This record gives sequence, structure tokens and C-alpha cells, in this order.
Amino acid sequence: MNWKKKLAAWVEDEQVGEWLFFLAFAVYLGLWVWLTTLYPLSSLASKICKLLFIGLIGLRILVYCRYRVRTLLLLGFALACSVITWKQSGYVDPFLWVLLIAGSQDIPFKKILQIYLTVGASIIILAFAGSMIGVIENLQYTSEGRGIRNSFGVNYPTDFAAHVFFLLLSFFYLKGAELKRHHYIIGLAVGVVVYIFCNARVDSACIFLTVALFGVGNQIKNSKQVGKRIQRMWRYMWMHLGTYIMPVLVIFSIVLSYFYDSSAAFWKVLDSTLEARLAFGKQGFEDFGVKLFGQKIDMIGNGGTTKYQGEYFFLDCSYVNILLTWGLILFCIVIGIHIYICNKNKQDEYFLYAIAIIAINCVIAQHLMEIGYNPFPLALLTLSVRFSDKRSGPQRGNHSMNSGGENHAGTSEEDSN
Repeated sequence: MNWKKKLAAWVEDEQVGEWLFFLAFAVYLGLWVWLTTLYPLSSLASKICKLLFIGLIGLRILVYCRYRVRTLLLLGFALACSVITWKQSGYVDPFLWVLLIAGSQDIPFKKILQIYLTVGASIIILAFAGSMIGVIENLQYTSEGRGIRNSFGVNYPTDFAAHVFFLLLSFFYLKGAELKRHHYIIGLAVGVVVYIFCNARVDSACIFLTVALFGVGNQIKNSKQVGKRIQRMWRYMWMHLGTYIMPVLVIFSIVLSYFYDSSAAFWKVLDSTLEARLAFGKQGFEDFGVKLFGQKIDMIGNGGTTKYQGEYFFLDCSYVNILLTWGLILFCIVIGIHIYICNKNKQDEYFLYAIAIIAINCVIAQHLMEIGYNPFPLALLTLSVRFSDKRSGPQRGNHSMNSGGENHAGTSEEDSN
């Protein structure tokens, strides 16, 4: 077989296309997670990793991906908006996100989450171990009434806790109906440890919520002691209301931030409950406003050092952060993606549980569109977890962006019980 035939065989081999995506994803994900740790990485190495990612994912898109016209137009529009935002604000992440989503077409979402768990957990465990033996520093922050907060080799205690939360959530989603009692016990223990040693209240609460929601959901769904009527009501509620949890919280966060009044006692109490997210969101709206294609906003947060870095200003709320930094158009695209993936997976209660918990977390935290934490936006063009990974024949050009929970071409729905 000459080289032309070998090349043609590679082009026709869908497995090669998958491996191109997985390699690109692992490179970009590994870079993202690594940069949240205290391990050093030169700017040159970072640029090489990004260029390698772009090259691999670009090859995957050009050779192996076939899109319907509407899908291609939507991706082209998103790519153009991301490039404009990149040029105008300096934020390259939207551009890389569009490439990653475009390259994920017809990749099993289950495998993406498995790689996320493997790469993410490996680096975080490495950071934890390094901080314990002194290879890198375990930054410890002391705040009044909260004791010592450990970062365990990551930039900040809440960043470490967020990694743990998203990793555990992804694991629980993958296990789904296979979750056992020991999984719930371990999940609760992880939440307690994160709370005690990191004092990350939001992420600890989200870990407990993950354990509770998946546990209650499985009990209702699988227990013989629960009546069929309650099971149908539970399923109906999530199928018809689960999609709207994030949009409601988006409106809640943005409206409250915009109308926040520091002179009123009610607003002060509410802002204190939300960890001062309203005050900083209000400041962001007043100082910068909303732009169509985003803007560069210099923020001063905690992390990377225990030394004073200046007066704190950070848009922690994901929804306010994306709206002000990425701009109105990309913000609408991001929220549209989450509405779509919920509709696409509305037959999968576990997916709706995960997005609901992420939506709650992102009222306080900025990780909604940070690939090092949250891989769930990649569900846009991928094959659903609750469908079989097996394909019957070539799948090129069969992917549709029609909303709903219908099967993809070449897949068959599995019993998720």
C-alpha cells in the first residue's frame, strides 16, 4: 500500500478522527488545569500548547467533520463573533471554545467526560501531592471567622474546591443509575473535607447538593416503595422545568446586580448572602457597561500569592462576567447553548441535575465557560451519554442541531435504569 492509499485510509477511518479530537482536548484541558496550579509553565510552552490544540482540532474539523448547512452557519457566526471579541477585548477563550465545540461533532460525550476526569483529577492530585511534600507551596489564607483556608497547590482555596466539585459532579453524572451507597458516603465525606480544610462554602454546598439530588432522584426513580405517580411527576417536572433553571438564575443574577442599591438594608443583607457578588456586579455595570463584542476588564482577585495585590475587584458571577467581558452576542450564544443542550437531553434527568447544580454554582462562581472546570457545554454536538456509543455505518453529515431529546443517527436509546 503506497502513501496515498494509507492517507486515504486514515481519512476514511472515523476512529482516527476521534483520536485527533481526544488528543486536542487533552492538550487544551491539561493546559487549562495546569495553569490553575502553582506549578510553573513558561509563556512559550503555553503558546505551543494552544497552537498544538488549534492545529489538531483544525485538522479534525477540516478532514472528519461534516455539518448541515444550518449548523455550519451557526458555527460560522459564533466563530466570527469570537474572533471580533478576541480582537476587541483580548480574550481568546471564546475562539478556542468554538473550535472545541465544532470539533466535538458526533464524539461520545461519555468519553469526553472520562478524559476530563482522567486529566483533571491527575493534575489536581499531582498539585495536592506536590503541596504536601513541599515541591510547590500550599498557600494558606486566614480570614476572620473562617480559620485557615488551604489551596493545596492550586491558586486559591475556592479554585481547588471548584475542581473537586466539578470532578465529582462529572463522576456522578457518568455513574447515573449505577450510583451506590458508598458513592454517596464518599461524596459527603469529600464535601466535609473541602469545607473543613478549604472553607469553600459554595462549592461544599454544591457537593452536598450533588449527592442529595442524585440520591433522591435515584431513590424516586428506582425504589419500589415510591409510587408510579410520584415517579411520573418527578420525571415530568425535570423534563419541563429543568431547562429553565439556568435562564431564571441568569435573569435573577443580572437584574439584581444591575439594580443593587448599597444604601438599602435589604440589598446589603442579600449581597452578604451572595458573597458580595451584587456589589461588584453593580460596579461592573456602572464602570464598564455592556458591549456587543465584549471588552477588556482588569480584575484584581485573590490567588497565586498570600501577599496583598491591591483593592479587590472581581466579577465572580459567571453570568455578569460573561456579559460584560465577552459581550452581549456571545453571552446570548452561551445561554442559548445551555438551553439547547438541556432540551437535547431532556430525557436524561441526570444531565438536567448536573446543569441545574452548575447553574446554581455559577451565580457565585465564574467557572461556567472555563474548560478546566466545566466540560458540559461540549454536549452541544456530541452523542448523548444515555445513548449507545455504537454506530451503524458512516455518520458524516447526519448530525442535526434540532432541539429535543431525539436519537442521533446511528444511535439507539438505552434504558438508563
